[in-house]
This record gives sequence, C-alpha cells and structure tokens, in this order.
Amino acid sequence: MNVISDCSAQNPAIASLEPEAFRSLVEAGQAGVVLDVRTEIEHRACCLAAPHINIPLDRFSAVDFVAEKGADTPVYILCAAGRRAMSAAEALVSAGHRRVSVVVGGLNACEGGGLSVLRNHSVIGLDRQVRMAAGVLVLLGVVLGAMVSPAFYLLSAAVGGGLVFSGATDRCGLAMILAKAPWNCADSPPVVPSCCGGSAHGSKPH
Repeated sequence: MNVISDCSAQNPAIASLEPEAFRSLVEAGQAGVVLDVRTEIEHRACCLAAPHINIPLDRFSAVDFVAEKGADTPVYILCAAGRRAMSAAEALVSAGHRRVSVVVGGLNACEGGGLSVLRNHSVIGLDRQVRMAAGVLVLLGVVLGAMVSPAFYLLSAAVGGGLVFSGATDRCGLAMILAKAPWNCADSPPVVPSCCGGSAHGSKPH
C-alpha cells in the first residue's frame, strides 16, 4: 500500500492511497470493500468497472456500515476528487472502523491512472448540469437586466461569485441543489442503482 501524508496528517487512523496502488489492489482482487460516496447522478454517469458500493455521502451511515461490514474489513473510499471521501472516512473511524483508506484524487485520478470506468453517455452528468444551469442564469440576468431592470444584473454577478467560491473551496451550492432534483434521484432513495448492475446500498459489492 502506498501511503502518503496528506490524509494521515489530518487523521492518523486514515490511510491515503495513490491511484496506482489502488489500481494494483483492484486488479489483484484485493481491494476489500470499495465505497463510492458520490451522488446518484454522478455514479450513473460514470463509475468504476470494478466491484464497488455506491452510497451518497448525505445518506451514508457509518454506524450501519460498520455493523454490516465489520470494523476490520479494508474499506477504500473515493468520490470525484477526495473531499467527500475524507468526510466519509472520518465518520467511519469515529464509528470504530480500523482499516480505512481514501483514494487520492478520487475517480478522476483513478481514470487518469488507467483504472477502467463505465460511462453512461445517455446521462447528463452533474458537472454538465451545473455548467448549463450557470450559463442559463447568467444569460437570464443579462437579458432581464437589459430589458426589465438593471437590478437583474445582480443575478449574473451572484452566479459568477458562486463559481469563484466553488473553485476556491471545492464546494458548489448549485451542484448540491441539482443533485437533489427529481430527475437526478432514484425512485427508491434507500437503494442506489449501480451502473455496474444490481443494487449498491445494503448489498454486497458488485
């Protein structure tokens, strides 16, 4: 296992695993439980081809997870880039889990490192939805500002400020809102369908 310092510096109980080392474990069938904590729409748009579980972070119960999987089963957590995975890892450690690793750089880095992913091109991913929504709001602010009242220019300014904040903090309020939109949610919230087949929540890795 290739452990580096950035996660360990925040919490020594959480190991940090480089994508290349994670790929080696996956290809050798030694990855234990792989947990993807991205939203449903992100997972439907693109996911690991390897067996894994998808439980969105806002639905993740570390206590239930430890009760089901045990406190000593190796768990490798990833999200899109790493921040949400770290939050899930901290929750697991607090719940008593003893073998938690965060995959550095998340799914983006895994794909860049050669790990196979499955893409569903019929799904408009959350990042694209954010760009489309931001563009519509900016355009709407400009048009209404020119035709109705200059006050509407503030809408465009607010969207621009939100994008700057998102880039600086890796937190996007618009993405959080869109992730909750009906078209981005499964019909049965407790069960997250996997693009790799079967159900993820409460089932064995697939």
